[in-house]
Amino acid sequence: MTLWANAFLADGTSRVLRLMTTSWTKPISSLYGVYFFAFLFWAMLAFRKNYQGHGLKNFFEFCFPREMYFHKSTSVDVQLFFVNAFLSLPVRLLDGLGAPVIAVWLLGLDIGASLTAFPLDPWTSLIYWAVWLAAMELGYYIAHWSCHNVPILWEIHKVHHSAEVMTPITLWRKHPMFDTASAICVAIVRGCLLAAVAGLTGCEFHAVHLFTFNIYFVLYRLAGQHLRHSHIWWAWGPRISHVFLSPAQHQIHHSYDPKHINKNFGEVFAIWDWLFGTLYVAREKEDLSFGLGYEDHGITNAATAYYVPLRNAGRMIVAKMRRQVDRPE
Repeated sequence: MTLWANAFLADGTSRVLRLMTTSWTKPISSLYGVYFFAFLFWAMLAFRKNYQGHGLKNFFEFCFPREMYFHKSTSVDVQLFFVNAFLSLPVRLLDGLGAPVIAVWLLGLDIGASLTAFPLDPWTSLIYWAVWLAAMELGYYIAHWSCHNVPILWEIHKVHHSAEVMTPITLWRKHPMFDTASAICVAIVRGCLLAAVAGLTGCEFHAVHLFTFNIYFVLYRLAGQHLRHSHIWWAWGPRISHVFLSPAQHQIHHSYDPKHINKNFGEVFAIWDWLFGTLYVAREKEDLSFGLGYEDHGITNAATAYYVPLRNAGRMIVAKMRRQVDRPE
């Protein structure tokens, strides 16, 4: 037991150290330095266009307001950022191995078997890439929708929505069970797609990569990913917002205004929200309030962010079991 505990601590510590020392130089990481400058670029455009701001000093005061970055809610974000980095191994395994393992199982192959990969022509690659991304987005949409509409899962997801102010660090304000649920859904949908493609063509499809990292994630992060969790309103316009979700649309998702609740579940593409009737496109800038409204959620630090959702979910399960037992035959 001591050996396993030491291995777990060593692995978690090394992940945190890598996060702080090398993530700034890796394009696959949301912490990559270039994405920070992309955040500043889009924030400057919003500052000039939506807020009629001028001057470098005024811009940085607008972009990094002290009352938000030193808010008690932001303190919870920072704590969860480090704790979740320490405990991220299961999610990383699901992300990396989930879809291939499911595909191999569906195809009836040995777990150690590999499919023969061969180059695809550019147009075929582009089509496969689009389908692959749509499947990944569908998996995320299903997971996210479920976490809002299944009461037990909502207790877990409340951690993220309990943020009363949003900064880019709020991206990591999550209970690990939410990331696990998302990874499972994405792995199942992508695994089924991989099996279908492999079964029909006899080859394994690889997502398009540029310089060894996925161009999809790079473009997504360059397009203002970190504005999604911020106070800075930046919308793409009604037409584009029916295809790609803008940062403003995700901010709307975090609003507790009744007309915004359970809207914009997607991550990058708006297509699944559009098809399933959960898309909300603002025609003009709206005033938003973040958090859970007047609900006393009890999430005040990393410990309560982990414990309170599990406690509440456990109480719900026990209550349901009691109702089943007390139900007359």
